[in-house]
Amino acid sequence: MKTNDVIRTYLNQLILNNEIKPIEYKSKEIIFKEGSPCKYVCFILDGEVEISTLSYNGSQEVISLVGKNEFFGQYILFQPNSKYLGDVQAKGPVKLIKISKASLLEYLSKDKDLLEAYISIISNESFNIKQQVKLLSHKNALDRVIFYLDLISKNNICIIDSVSSLAKEVNLPRETVSRILSKLEKEKYLIKEKNTIHIL
Repeated sequence: MKTNDVIRTYLNQLILNNEIKPIEYKSKEIIFKEGSPCKYVCFILDGEVEISTLSYNGSQEVISLVGKNEFFGQYILFQPNSKYLGDVQAKGPVKLIKISKASLLEYLSKDKDLLEAYISIISNESFNIKQQVKLLSHKNALDRVIFYLDLISKNNICIIDSVSSLAKEVNLPRETVSRILSKLEKEKYLIKEKNTIHIL
């Protein structure tokens, strides 16, 4: 059973036992405001939330999107200064569960499978964050694209949604990524076929 499925199954049982109650939010409803204390780790049963902050030029910048069967607040809850780094807003109808620090520790201490699943999720997310930091440390656009393709490739095959989505992942303009892919194809580093990139 997948780690998220283990957690979902455990939480569903708590719901059936009336130990916790899901909370529903309407589209665009603010769940938590930036700077407010983080008292819960939240697990999304249905829907998606957007975490965003106000930039220096006054525009709202999206920090992350969190979807079904995912947590948010898990990194902040145990921090000394546990405050939300952005507004948490429902992108559409959202149903979620709020779990306090005390309850989370109790659940994890009672169920080994739940503990392993939770640690696995935190570990994977932490690893992905480190990979993202390493990706962004490549100042040269070509190096950044090559690093990312190597990162996501399986048997030298990379599946991407589009050049635009790839550009978003590497934090570069679409035109720049498109030029780099063309250059790498001419140099016989890769072959691009629609949404598939073959690394030679």
